[in-house]
Amino acid sequence: MEIIQTVTRTSHSSIFDQSSIYAYNSDGSMVEGYPLEVYYPIDGTPTIGDIDGDSKNEIVVLSGKMVYAWDTDGDADKIEWGSYRHDNYNTGNYDFVEPCFTDNNPITVSNTIIWSDSRRIYSDIIIETGAKLTIKGNLGMSEDVAIYVKPGAELKVEGGSIRAACDGQWQGIEVWGNSDADQNDLDQNGYLKQGIVTLIDATIEDAFKGVLLGRTLPVQYPEELSDYNGGIISANNSTFRNNEYSVMFKPYSYVSVSSIDDCHFEFDDNPVNGIQLKNFVSLYDYEYLSINGCNFEKKTPLTEQELEEFSGIYSIDSHVSVDGLCVGEYTSNGCTEIQNTYFSGLFYGIYAANIASARSIDVRHSTFDENVTGIYLGQVDYSEVVLNTFIIPDGLSNTDKSGLYIDMSTGFIVQQNDFNANAWVA
Repeated sequence: MEIIQTVTRTSHSSIFDQSSIYAYNSDGSMVEGYPLEVYYPIDGTPTIGDIDGDSKNEIVVLSGKMVYAWDTDGDADKIEWGSYRHDNYNTGNYDFVEPCFTDNNPITVSNTIIWSDSRRIYSDIIIETGAKLTIKGNLGMSEDVAIYVKPGAELKVEGGSIRAACDGQWQGIEVWGNSDADQNDLDQNGYLKQGIVTLIDATIEDAFKGVLLGRTLPVQYPEELSDYNGGIISANNSTFRNNEYSVMFKPYSYVSVSSIDDCHFEFDDNPVNGIQLKNFVSLYDYEYLSINGCNFEKKTPLTEQELEEFSGIYSIDSHVSVDGLCVGEYTSNGCTEIQNTYFSGLFYGIYAANIASARSIDVRHSTFDENVTGIYLGQVDYSEVVLNTFIIPDGLSNTDKSGLYIDMSTGFIVQQNDFNANAWVA
C-alpha cells in the first residue's frame, strides 16, 4: 500500500519552485521515482484509477489548465482510497462498498466501437447483427447481467477482462448462431449467420457460463432455442477463472471452426458467492472442437468430503481433438518443442461418452496430474489416446482412481503413453 500526498506552490519565486506529488510506502520511505513535479498549483486531490485499460493504475492531477497522468505499477483491482472522499458517492467511508444494481435497459451496440477504459456495467449488452464491440479495458459486470452476441455480430476481448463487479456471479457471454447454416454461410445482407467471440490475452471471470455457444433468452416456443446454436469462439492465450462453466457448446451438426489454444482454465479458493465448479469445457452433440496447449486446473486440493464429478472437458456425443501446442520449430521430424495440454486436480480430466452418436475423441501430448480419473471413455469407439502422461494422486484412499478408464468401447488406439506407478488402465 502506498500513500499519495501533494505539495502545492501558490506562488513561484523561481522557475524551479514547482508543485510536487509524493508517494510513500507503508514504512514511511519514499517510493522510487517520486516526487513527480508540475509547474502550476495542483487543484484538488490526485485521483487514482486505470484510465487506459492496462489493469495498472494511473495518477491523474489537474495543474493550471493542464491535466497530467502518470503510469504506475499499481494493481487496478486493489485501490483502497483512490479519490477525494474515497468513492464516487463521496462518502469518505473506508468501509463503503459501492451498491450493485441491475438496470433493465440494455446497452445496444449497433456499429463498430472500442472500449479501452474500465467501466462498470449494470445492464445487459446486446451486440446487433453487423456490429463489433472490442473490449481492451476492464469490465465489471453487475449480478445476473449478460453479453449477447447476435448472428453476424462479433465481440472481441483483446487484452481486457470481464469479471463480476459485485458479490454474485454475472451470467456470461452468449454467442448466437444459426443451427441450419455452416460456419461460413452469409445472410442476404452479407453478414455471417453465426455470431463470433474472439478472445486474445483476455480474462473471463466469475460467470455462470463464461461463454455459451447458444441461447438461453426466452423465445416464443422453447424448441426454437436450438435454432440459435452454431456460434464461433476463437480463444488464444486467455484465462477463464472461477466460472461455474467456462465454455459450453450446445448441439451443432456442421463441422465447427471454433478453437481454444494456449488458454488457462482455473478454479481457486476465491470464487464469488454462489459459484461452484461444474466443468471447464462442456460439449453436447457437437461436431468437432480443437483444444491445443491449454491448462485445466483446480488449484485447491481434492478432499474426500468435496468429491464431485467435475471435469476439465465434458463431452457427450461430441467430436473433440485435444493436443499439445507447438512452441518450437517445425522440422521434417515434426515439432521441436510441444507445450502439453495439462489437467490437474479434477475428478475427470476428460469425460467423454456417447449416448446417441458414434463420434470419437483424440487425445495427444497431454499430461494428467493428480486427477481422480485422467480420461474416461464410455461407448466411445475408434478414439486415439497417444503420447500422454498419467500421474495419479497418492491420497483419496477410499476413491477408485485410474489413469485411463475405457468402458464399453472398441476400435481404440492406446499407445506411447506414460503411466506412473499408481496409474492404471481399466
